[in-house]
Amino acid sequence: MARKKLSAGMRRKVQRGFAVLALLLLVAAIAVVAVLDRRVTQQFEGRRWTLPARVYAQPVDLYAGQQLSAQRFADELERLGYLAAPKADRPGTYRRRGNEVSVYVREFRFADGLQAARALRVGFAGDSIASLEDARGVEVPVFRLDPLLIGSIFPMHGEDRIVVAPDEVPPLLPEALKAVEDRAFETHHGVNPLAILRALFINVRAGQVEQGGSTLTQQLVKSYFLDNRRTLRRKAEEAVMAVILESRFEKADIMNAYINEIWLGQDGNRAVHGFGLASQFYFGKPLAELDLSEIALLVAIARGPSYYNPRRHPERAIERRNLVLRLLAEQGVVSTGDAERATRRPLGVADAGAKGGSFYPAFLDLVRRQLRHDYEESDLTEVGLTVFSTLDPLLQQKAEDALAEELDRLDRSGRKGAEGLEGVVVVTTPQTGEVAAIVGGRRAAYAGFNRALDARRPIGSLAKPIVYLAALESGRYHPVSFLADEPIDLELPNGDRWKPQNFDKQLRGPVTLVRALTQSLNLPTVRLGLDVGLDKVANTFAQLGLEEPPAELPSMLLGATNLSPFDVAQMYNTLANGGFRSPLRAVRAVVDEGGQPLKAPELEVAQAVSPEAVYTLDRLMIEVMERGTGRAAKRNLPPGLVVAGKTGTSNDYRDSWFAGFSGSHLVVAWVGHDDNRPTGLTGTTGGLAIWSRLMGSIVTSSFEPMLPESLEHRWVDYFSGHETSPYCDGSAVSLPFEVGTLLEPSAECPPDATELPMDGGLPGADPPGTGAEAAGFP
Repeated sequence: MARKKLSAGMRRKVQRGFAVLALLLLVAAIAVVAVLDRRVTQQFEGRRWTLPARVYAQPVDLYAGQQLSAQRFADELERLGYLAAPKADRPGTYRRRGNEVSVYVREFRFADGLQAARALRVGFAGDSIASLEDARGVEVPVFRLDPLLIGSIFPMHGEDRIVVAPDEVPPLLPEALKAVEDRAFETHHGVNPLAILRALFINVRAGQVEQGGSTLTQQLVKSYFLDNRRTLRRKAEEAVMAVILESRFEKADIMNAYINEIWLGQDGNRAVHGFGLASQFYFGKPLAELDLSEIALLVAIARGPSYYNPRRHPERAIERRNLVLRLLAEQGVVSTGDAERATRRPLGVADAGAKGGSFYPAFLDLVRRQLRHDYEESDLTEVGLTVFSTLDPLLQQKAEDALAEELDRLDRSGRKGAEGLEGVVVVTTPQTGEVAAIVGGRRAAYAGFNRALDARRPIGSLAKPIVYLAALESGRYHPVSFLADEPIDLELPNGDRWKPQNFDKQLRGPVTLVRALTQSLNLPTVRLGLDVGLDKVANTFAQLGLEEPPAELPSMLLGATNLSPFDVAQMYNTLANGGFRSPLRAVRAVVDEGGQPLKAPELEVAQAVSPEAVYTLDRLMIEVMERGTGRAAKRNLPPGLVVAGKTGTSNDYRDSWFAGFSGSHLVVAWVGHDDNRPTGLTGTTGGLAIWSRLMGSIVTSSFEPMLPESLEHRWVDYFSGHETSPYCDGSAVSLPFEVGTLLEPSAECPPDATELPMDGGLPGADPPGTGAEAAGFP
């Protein structure tokens, strides 16, 4: 059947309709383009990347006499990403020859100003620095290495980057990106149809993806402005926005934005954006110091950070890197010889936990918590703050090693309950209250549950020194006051009976106070605490730095209180600092993006307890190490080193603790199972073993507190409490007393005796207890 022809009038109406529709579509398109143009222009002109706060460790100070060996110094330079080279002739390089290390230290802006790059020669003698000179041979009094970047405080969406200016980018990088990703970058206008067709042809011929069709500008638009949805609308927006971006901004601006924006890897919850951070993440050094092979690898990773992850898929990564090198040679960006030599190099990527990644998550967690007292979350995650922390990288490494080695030893021991243990180490410097190291578990680089801050466990006999301190502060007790080591039967408020026992279930009758603490006797400690008053003991916990005093129950006296290792470190730091309480801090200084100092946690110091009482207690804790539950540490400590400390074991051997200090370091060690199973370990066989291994491996000083004027040292018998002579037998001990304190003289060896008996030693001494609490006590 023949179609009916439209009349002329009808045709004109249809044409007008199409014209109106076309006009509307054109207007809509213009409106969309205008909206996109405004969005692109405003966001790109005023672009301010989210810049997480960057956290640095303490710098290593170099000076003659510093306790640092040539090997340890070289190891630290490697940790900082310095390159061993035939000649240290540019920042970030070093050369070692025997006991001399030449190093070109990088420029770095510290909180107190900019330190310029400088060439140094460091001479070593044994385990210390013998000389420090500049390149002209002029002596340098002191110099700081650039500090180790230990992490960043990134926002919830996890985006992290280090923004680099054009002059901080090696010229090879943009040339390599253009050669591999976008050969027509300098001439196209945002979209390159020919590149799309060429990539399709090459990929089909190769049977794999070797080239992409998107320009660098399109990739930047996708990363900076759009989400990851793959729809026709998104591709159209991407193309239009790329053209707009090219029409509004210079090529150099677009390239620099690409270098700072593109996603290049994942570090747990942290997304690694930009080549500046990728250089640190993969190689542990600044972008400007990368060589040809390393730049080629980063360019290779840009094609697919997950697929070409050099840590998970090294074969893929090296194949793609070598392809990049071949393309660079073919296009004349580098010479064929240089490319071939670079292909023979290993990937050179650092271990994930060693450089550029989550270095010390437990410590970084503490930094984040402390900064939140003074800064909004947006300040920490967006405005590019620089945080100088108190972490000592060398000490941190030794703490990690000590914990891992002891836990591995326990794994192999075959001891029931000792397999698969977890542990914590906290190290502080008592005089400053600075936290020098935190190990939150045997997998120190694992950013999981922070046991150091959040694992609250019974502290066992670590509570006993607090009980004795409260007694000494009362003024009614001195080191050889007698305590009754006799049975106790208490009725608790709920009607239950409490019958604590000594660890060895033995009774000794009257014992001196020094002996009760040194051998960690439970029954005398309970009697002492009850006599002083539970309220007084609980208040002493708070005086030493505990935020909330423990419940005033008799069990508090034997350590049923649940505390974290960090809480313990806070209290014991006060004991190690002569009774001066200083809140433990992990931050030294904070500066803004322009290098201007901002507010940092202030150093607060307060006299928390009586100097005389804490001095006396510290001397008693030295005796714990000399003849009590801590004496096993001597095998690992340097001869003559004076230390003080206390073991702690919770019920059923579930927690093994040790807290102790030298003149310059306090270390708290905890060992246990996360599910609270028994470990089979006492404080001596667990916590003390870690503590002594660590303390014996570091440079530290003897604990030598200043004697208060109102006290004097007297020689007394450890068992009888009578005043005696140092020339008597091995039970004589020098302890502090108030000047004028009356003491009964020893009949067998009076204070003026001058000859050493033939049967020296510790006659009649009981084997020291372990500090475990009464069996069955909840």
